[in-house]
Order: sequence, then C-alpha cells, then structure tokens
Amino acid sequence: MQAWEERVLDRQEARAEGRIEGQRHLLSELIQKKLEKGLTIDQIADALEIDTSRVKELIREMETSS
Repeated sequence: MQAWEERVLDRQEARAEGRIEGQRHLLSELIQKKLEKGLTIDQIADALEIDTSRVKELIREMETSS
C-alpha cells in the first residue's frame, strides 16, 4: 500500500470515528432531556427506538464523565 493510500484510509477512519462520537453525544443529550422530563429508561428507549441496555450504557457514561 502506498503512503497516500494509507493517509486516505486514516482520514476515512477518523471521519467514521467522528460520526460515531457525534451520534453518541446526540443520544446522550436526548437521554438527558428525557430524564429531566421524568421518563423511565423503558420510555426513553421506546421514544429513541434503541435498546434499554444502550440507554443504560449511555447513562452510565454520562454519570462517570460528570
């Protein structure tokens, strides 16, 4: 593989990681807002159409980062 090809792959990986991090941040914000409104984990998961385990995981991440 040539050097320019490696740089292209590195940029593509960085963009993908950025998108994933952006999605995680957006979900965390939405979950926080719904928690503030008094919704349960099940209600949040239903509203965001994600698994309850994912909601719990993001809540744990939010608690450890604050």
